[in-house]
Amino acid sequence: MLTNNAHRREFLEFVRDKIDLLSRENTHLEHPYVFIYGIGKIYPYLRTNEFLTAYEEYNKPSEKNIILFYPGHYEDNSFVLFNTLHDQHSYRSILLVNE
Repeated sequence: MLTNNAHRREFLEFVRDKIDLLSRENTHLEHPYVFIYGIGKIYPYLRTNEFLTAYEEYNKPSEKNIILFYPGHYEDNSFVLFNTLHDQHSYRSILLVNE
């Protein structure tokens, strides 16, 4: 049931509505950044790449950028969760901090 709910349109709309509410409350921000942390806590019900793919139709990069924190490292266009588990998909993302 949790897996089904995590993939439902209503969940994505809930996230979008929360982000939009923050944007409306801070109208002085020209191009806000939205930081999402703790997304790994909903694994195995929803993987990060699944969320990003599903949320893509709600995201408006011209209005705001979404930044996810990922507990691991980036290696050859892949992320390694907790420096142990390799992802199964490539992410369209960039590193904010280069080593």
